[in-house]
Amino acid sequence: MYVFVPVFCLFACATILSKNVFHLFLLKAFIMATHPHRVAIVGAGAAGLSAAYALSNHPDKFSVTVFEKVPVPGDMASSMDIDCERYGASFINDSVQGCSPAFANTLHILRDFQFEPEEVDMRLRKFGQILKFLGAILTLFPIYALLRLFRLSRDFGERMVWPLAAIFFGTGNHKPFMASAILERVFQEPSVRLFEYDERSAFASISEMYAFQKLFDMYKVWQHSSEQTGNVTFRLNCVVTRLVSRTKKRTILEYRDQTSHSNQLKTEEFDSLILATDADTALTILGKEANWMERIVLGGVKYLRDLTVTHTDTDYMRKHYGLITSTATDAGRHRGETDFRPLFYTYRYLPSLKNLEMSFVYQPQPWSSAGQPHIYQTTFLDNDGSWTKGEIKRDLVIGEKWCKQQSHRWQHFARVVPWMWAINGTRGTFYAGAWTVLNVHELAIMSGFAAAYCLGADFPHLGLNHDGCMRLFRLYLGLCHGRCLNRKGIVT
Repeated sequence: MYVFVPVFCLFACATILSKNVFHLFLLKAFIMATHPHRVAIVGAGAAGLSAAYALSNHPDKFSVTVFEKVPVPGDMASSMDIDCERYGASFINDSVQGCSPAFANTLHILRDFQFEPEEVDMRLRKFGQILKFLGAILTLFPIYALLRLFRLSRDFGERMVWPLAAIFFGTGNHKPFMASAILERVFQEPSVRLFEYDERSAFASISEMYAFQKLFDMYKVWQHSSEQTGNVTFRLNCVVTRLVSRTKKRTILEYRDQTSHSNQLKTEEFDSLILATDADTALTILGKEANWMERIVLGGVKYLRDLTVTHTDTDYMRKHYGLITSTATDAGRHRGETDFRPLFYTYRYLPSLKNLEMSFVYQPQPWSSAGQPHIYQTTFLDNDGSWTKGEIKRDLVIGEKWCKQQSHRWQHFARVVPWMWAINGTRGTFYAGAWTVLNVHELAIMSGFAAAYCLGADFPHLGLNHDGCMRLFRLYLGLCHGRCLNRKGIVT
């Protein structure tokens, strides 16, 4: 049986359908204009705050909610108040102490918030000729394999290479498995260079660095700056427990408000999600919603548990590091440096000299200050039973802090970094954090800016030092998101 339909009827139906489709398009555009894109950011460290800061510049386009499990923003970059009269300083920064002049975005943010960093000279001890043996072509070579390849002595590795890796990368006792090219990059790559390279001694005798002011105050100002535009809300003391469900345009989070007496689990719907947490926490939140690629990439990040003890036990420092404060200036006189005072020290455990601890001489006051004890921060790496923490006098301990440090194993640069572009944007989920590449503050900021940029926010640093700020961001965006930055840094 055939049904004949006049041509004019078909034309009329097609016209009605086309008009309805056009009306639906207009309705969707109206809804988008009157209802800003809802973004959830989990984590209020450098990465999360950077994403919120970039999105806050578009109050008409985005409505942002930042979840943080502790009462203050900052994550690892925290500060501790101390007795100013006793120690000569009113605070001590934990974990993050300063940055290189190459970290243009970090310095730009500090200056924007009126936290001008203090220029200092970094002097280091116990290092020799290293970098001439390294090259970016050996990216996946672990350090121990590189030393064997060039037939460098075991003593060279134990006295110079392992301390170098431990001090600057928090690799714990997994230093031999660190990717060789990372050492080369932090000396040669302009965007992430930590120290000035010297062909004879690896370090310039005095490297220019910047010391941060009180990080707690800076992060609070950062938070308030993002809130002033009215489209960013911080929910501190709120723990995101899991991702209930997600599609490309809809995400439902479950969280617990720790300030509420009911302590009940709540759910809330968002359009997009930025996980500005460590990889382990991100994988836990995703739960069953994680796809196979996310499980492989996020599961490839290895973390170590380190303990930093802030103390004033000079006897401990003398015993294990040979520190003699009264004659510290003598150490550099034979090199023509009348004011030489090392800041970083390493102590290697027997019988395995690969295992070590490190100490930082925190100097808020001159060495010659009378009546004020010197402050030291000793970091114990990845406990294997060799720690000498018990030898520090308990009455001289100012504070202790456990840290979750990323291990820069060569596997990280084979399994994680090259594949971040494949998981970023998965069903509206983006990842931010220094762990996505290298554990430095500048990259944490870049990761937050990049996630916001992919959602439609402009790159915020388009003023002074334009090239310095943009260069690393352009590299990061291409590496971790597979996207190119237009010349103006503005989303079009």
